[in-house]
Amino acid sequence: MKLTVAQKMSLLAGSALLGIALLTGLGQQQMGKVYDSASYCTVNTMPSVTTLNTALTQFSHVRIRVYRHVLNSDLKAMAGIEQKLKEAQDGFDKALKDFEPYISDDKDKAFLTAEKVTRDAYYATLPPVLELSRANKLEEARDLMAKTAAPLANKLYDQLEEHMQYNVDLGKKAASSRARPSISP
Repeated sequence: MKLTVAQKMSLLAGSALLGIALLTGLGQQQMGKVYDSASYCTVNTMPSVTTLNTALTQFSHVRIRVYRHVLNSDLKAMAGIEQKLKEAQDGFDKALKDFEPYISDDKDKAFLTAEKVTRDAYYATLPPVLELSRANKLEEARDLMAKTAAPLANKLYDQLEEHMQYNVDLGKKAASSRARPSISP
């Protein structure tokens, strides 16, 4: 089969257009991967770390208010402290709930689940401590708090810090790689 000069030129132009289209598509795909990787830090890492920081702050408020309650002997002041304690608990619970949309993988989800389990165990230790405190049995309240609440509070604080660091590491990994880490619901 003999091709004329015009046919050869048409074939060459068609091949060039096909190559340009292929390069354009490949370039768009690569740019999308880079964009996803770069935006992961903005879309997931920063909000998740910020939300975990809020949880850590609210949990610190819970701990401080429990200590203030046990150190106080004025029933009127205790009532105010209990109200502030409830607000801090609600803030902490809300922060953990707000984190759920930012779960990146199974390990991230496991961290959150473990924190909720420890939180529930910690919350369960508070009513007896507060009851002793209200009865002005402050030494007993401090002893019970030291035996039951304090170890769980320390554990939960450590879990939150480790979880936050995990999310920072995910962000660093996403920033240094070309593809975004897999996200599972």
